[in-house]
Amino acid sequence: MKIYEYDMLVEFNNKKQELKTFASSIEGAIDNMIVIEDINSIYSAICLDTGEQFNFGDDLTDIVSLQKLRKQLPDDIEMSFEIQEGAIH
Repeated sequence: MKIYEYDMLVEFNNKKQELKTFASSIEGAIDNMIVIEDINSIYSAICLDTGEQFNFGDDLTDIVSLQKLRKQLPDDIEMSFEIQEGAIH
């Protein structure tokens, strides 16, 4: 399994910031951001290895409900979701 490097534009501690994460997919990178409690929104991401860009618009601007759901899952279970084609630029 290949691990990719992502730059994520998020709202962290009420400020827009770029955070770096590593994951096998964009979905994994999003999951990495969801488990960080001080992140309120995820705006966009870029895979530094492929140049693929993801713009989430309003879809991930309030991730509190996803964070609550994620906390209910055991650590060895991943949330499953897919990025819609329109989010890829």
